Amino acid sequence: MNAPNYQWQPSSEQIAERHGIPADRVVRFDQNTSPFSTDWAPSIVAPMARTLNEYPAASYLPLREAAANFLGTTSEHIVPGAGVDEIVLLVAKAFLREGARACAAIPTYPLYEIASLQHGAEFLGVNVLDRSWSFLLNPSARPLKPQR
Repeated sequence: MNAPNYQWQPSSEQIAERHGIPADRVVRFDQNTSPFSTDWAPSIVAPMARTLNEYPAASYLPLREAAANFLGTTSEHIVPGAGVDEIVLLVAKAFLREGARACAAIPTYPLYEIASLQHGAEFLGVNVLDRSWSFLLNPSARPLKPQR
């Protein structure tokens, strides 16, 4: 397998040290986390604290039903995960096989290529030509227009 090594992002503490600032002054927008205080959370979490030592039911049905209701779909269409990495890996596992091809407009999230290669698929980085979202697979190819 020739999957590239994943490059972990530096922690907020590492960024603060590198730039000589206090860690509480670092505001992150690159890790899908909120930069805002969670002072409001204890009052919501406290009533549930007695069961924090238990795993939720494996179906995550209440969460899936709430998300489905919000999105106007059914719970069967909702797949919860522990972050986007898990979902990317689940999608790759479900749909990619040895010799398949996966593609994404580049630059993109590095895990798309890593997950593709882990499952024996070829990853094609597709260059976006312009704001019309025309794509070019290689310099000698004609632009491909998205199918509607």
